[in-house]
Amino acid sequence: MAAVSVVCALGEILYACSATALVTALAPAHVLGRALARFQRSTGFGLAVSPAVITALAPHGPAALRGSLAAATLLSTAAVAR
Repeated sequence: MAAVSVVCALGEILYACSATALVTALAPAHVLGRALARFQRSTGFGLAVSPAVITALAPHGPAALRGSLAAATLLSTAAVAR
């Protein structure tokens, strides 16, 4: 459990350090504030909602959990691309 926690913490540190910089680098200057706000809102929403969603889906088995997460990822990707 400790080893998994360390790996997850390291991944979170790497993600947190680079994600905002990536958004800043990719967003055009005239919409930088809007891009950063959308990024933070989507991250915050995911962190707030994911425990409840995972708890609700876990009793239905791994296929329901993974399928729902895959669908949410695809929808999110389409929304970001739009």
